[in-house]
Amino acid sequence: MQIPKTFLRSAMGDSPDVTLDLVGGTYDCPKRPDGTRIGKLVGYAGKYEDSRGAMKQKVGDYYADFAYAEQYPEIYAIWAQRMRELCDLDEYCINVVLGAPMGGLAVAQALACEMSCRYVYPEKVQVAAGIGQERGEEKFVFNRHFINPGERVAIGEDVTNNFSTTGQLIKLVKDSGGQVVVICSWWNRSAQTSYADQDTNHGALSVESLLHRQMAQYQQDDAAVVTDILAGNVAWKPKAEFRTLRATYEEYRKK
Repeated sequence: MQIPKTFLRSAMGDSPDVTLDLVGGTYDCPKRPDGTRIGKLVGYAGKYEDSRGAMKQKVGDYYADFAYAEQYPEIYAIWAQRMRELCDLDEYCINVVLGAPMGGLAVAQALACEMSCRYVYPEKVQVAAGIGQERGEEKFVFNRHFINPGERVAIGEDVTNNFSTTGQLIKLVKDSGGQVVVICSWWNRSAQTSYADQDTNHGALSVESLLHRQMAQYQQDDAAVVTDILAGNVAWKPKAEFRTLRATYEEYRKK
């Protein structure tokens, strides 16, 4: 299927969120005039410890599923070229781009192609089961690919927000003898433009992105979301429910 020219024009000239919405990959929970939600909240990867010591997922109204954009490699190629130029990626002397599973794999491959360097990714291994609908604990290992000692590595992500697995990836690279030199993403939704990993004593890394726009996220007992949490109005695994979420979003936009 030929890629629609509308998508390409948007990819070349607009923010990634605009292109992503055109290909059907965004969800913004619709609300009634009084603020009550018509659709569901969504669960994020970021976690926090509640007052009882339990680990819980953060939640929010907005979700970006870049799987809908990565189906068009030409869009990712355009974004990779833009990122190389706008973020001066050549200055980092990158040898390898590592894709953070799973959304970062296509990002890293596009960037590696643009930068004429190697592309690798680790695999996830579950080490603890999740409780209820929440995610379990996972770790990363190299099975298919590897890092050579001394290689300078960029981490590729589609969205950076909570940096919940970044430290694991840095440690994995360091244990292989490599060095992470930069973090790259299409959309940085966090407040920060650098990341410092205390566990590995790694200095602050620049977070380079095509779009830096923070989006609100909440703890489950926050007044803005607690009513929906208690009512079970949450998609804890939004990727699995995304078509339904998107249909609600589009239906509301038509009104």
